[in-house]
Amino acid sequence: MRHLRTLLILALAPLVPTIAQEESPGGDDNTVALQGDPSPDPTAYPRPMMMRPGWTSLDGQWDFAITKAGDPVPTAWQGKLKVPAAIESAESGAERIPAPGQQLWYHRRFDRPAIEAGEIAVLHFGAVSSLATVWLNGTPVTAHRGADAAFSTDITAFLTEEVEQELVVAVTHPEIADRARPRRTGITQTVWLEVLPQTYIRELRLSPNSKLGEITVFASIWGQANFRPLEIVALDGETECARGSAYYHYENGGYETTMKIPEPKLWTPGSPKLYGMRIRLANEDGTTYDSITSYFALCDPSIVEDPSGQPRFALNGEPLLLLGVSSASFDLPRDDVGIQSQIASAKAMGFNCIRIRAGLASPRYYHWADRLGLLIWQDLPAPHAAEPRPLSVDAPAHPKLSKHSLDELAAIESQYGKHPSIVVWPRFLHRPGGKDTRPLTAARAGSGDRADILFLDGHPRAAMPSPDGDTSSALAVAGIRHVSGEGGQAQYESSNRELQRLLRAGLSAA
Repeated sequence: MRHLRTLLILALAPLVPTIAQEESPGGDDNTVALQGDPSPDPTAYPRPMMMRPGWTSLDGQWDFAITKAGDPVPTAWQGKLKVPAAIESAESGAERIPAPGQQLWYHRRFDRPAIEAGEIAVLHFGAVSSLATVWLNGTPVTAHRGADAAFSTDITAFLTEEVEQELVVAVTHPEIADRARPRRTGITQTVWLEVLPQTYIRELRLSPNSKLGEITVFASIWGQANFRPLEIVALDGETECARGSAYYHYENGGYETTMKIPEPKLWTPGSPKLYGMRIRLANEDGTTYDSITSYFALCDPSIVEDPSGQPRFALNGEPLLLLGVSSASFDLPRDDVGIQSQIASAKAMGFNCIRIRAGLASPRYYHWADRLGLLIWQDLPAPHAAEPRPLSVDAPAHPKLSKHSLDELAAIESQYGKHPSIVVWPRFLHRPGGKDTRPLTAARAGSGDRADILFLDGHPRAAMPSPDGDTSSALAVAGIRHVSGEGGQAQYESSNRELQRLLRAGLSAA
């Protein structure tokens, strides 16, 4: 938000479209209605790409306390804070910074859900940073280590017959490797409760092919397959346009099918066409066992060579300049109205992209970026970034990332990577050799272990166009920071002129 406000104050809109190279937003695709998709509402379903009609939000005011690490569950609470929000933030209402060796406790009560035979109660956490232990009615239920990945747990066996149930969460946060990033402790994403069948659809992966007009759908389940078929219907508006079915494959651990979309319409920032999708897990007699609604887009980010042989970022095979603003995840709005307003403001100024730093935004932010046509460059979520050492450009992974960190990044990509708006995803992060300190990042639809985008994190007058002699990666630069105050307009104009030159030299993103 700070970056957007700065640009608005400086009235820079006339400068931006000269280098945006993107069609203006428009068309009826911007307001596509999806079955089950809620109207703008801060309490809207927290996982928009796997929607179910029945759920209970546990967001809001929780009791909290800070104690020494290892202390038992408190018997008294020190105040209230808002969930979701890091306790260090003003948004939480507490603005406390737990000291090393301290533990943060959350406490609230909720009503016992109605559970029929063959059903279970599942508690979902969008993210907790970073070591979490969960108690229900005085009994430990689960523990989780991570900062940005979602996790869920079956709490059925821990429910009492009482109407009121007691939930406690303990959180500790070890020192992060990257001290330049602000610390975020606590429950940072939505908490919610669902009643589900004992076997339910747990994960969804989408692999679009815009060239062939196809979508491959992979779904995994929690529970027993029992030869239940999975049925998938693709919708263009309210009209069924494709149908697929699959049975469980034990070799790949789930269901998979590919559907051909007739007369396919591609997703772009100027025409963000979304297709609806209904997914049903059927009983052997054809009745519904579990079902979700989702959506997809035919959108492929890649790297292509322009006529001069320079690698360029491309969307659906067409070169496209990523021109965006940068924001830390915790500065982004969470409610639907705020998200829509910010995305509309960015696009109105000629930007087609936002770079999200220091963690992940709310899942609903990515949802509205999908619907409104804002591309997303997602940085490596904190606190995984560690101090790198020189590597070759072909190195497949960061040497100091632990197996746990890599596993969590894989889980995050599985949970968020299906959003068509996310076109740059950090498969790994390191710096080329020598004295250079520029990080390297990979595009989502890239070339495996090799980097697709060389990212020069500095002023746009950095050396161009082929750092370290690399000629196979597209180039990006982040170069305009904190443009404000006296001389800010002149600085922006100067940087804009430099970006014009870098475009001719092969720049793909700014």
